[in-house]
Amino acid sequence: MLQEAAPERIRVSHRLPAPSVRLSSNTMPRSVRLARILSDLLSPPMVAIAVFWVLASVTARSSRWPVFLTCATTQSALPLAFLGVAVRRGKIRDANMSRREERRTGFLALGLVYAVGGLVALLLGVRGPVLFVCVCTLAVVAAVWAVNLVYKASGHVAGATAYMAAVSIFVEPLHAGLFLIPAVSWARVRSGEHTRVQVILGALLGAVVSLGFFYFTERYITPLR
Repeated sequence: MLQEAAPERIRVSHRLPAPSVRLSSNTMPRSVRLARILSDLLSPPMVAIAVFWVLASVTARSSRWPVFLTCATTQSALPLAFLGVAVRRGKIRDANMSRREERRTGFLALGLVYAVGGLVALLLGVRGPVLFVCVCTLAVVAAVWAVNLVYKASGHVAGATAYMAAVSIFVEPLHAGLFLIPAVSWARVRSGEHTRVQVILGALLGAVVSLGFFYFTERYITPLR
């Protein structure tokens, strides 16, 4: 009996390190970590900071700092604060709203945040191309929300594409856009948040909404250039 029990104790002692072995084998690959970091850094509210700085510097030179700070607050800080509060309160799992069922109310609330931000920007004197991009952002959020009622589309890629399209219209074609959109697309797919089809759909949404909204504004409301 003693001889039979000893091997059993040995086997038990050998099984103890197993949990640490499983943890090390499940370590996240570097490419996935990089993709998640890029997803956060290149989210629409973060990209908006650079976009509104470029637009304010080119189209509102005499008042670029007030215009930039207004838009950075209403189009970046305010949406980021909303997403952070929603995550802390458990309304959404993460700031990316990874679950499609969360996006039905999440994107609707986010659209309201952008609408309030755009109204504040208007009241503070933001006009012209900069205000157009604020309203265009709201239109893109609304389009992504509508599509996500039936199919998940990438809001990150839609936002990046819309911003690059808008800046290309008012400034000049930016070579950065050639890298930004593929980088965001790769990050969303590699991190497991979207499929290739969802990323392509997001890019199409961003391009169609931004260019279509520009055409509508120029033709029926006011010239922007």
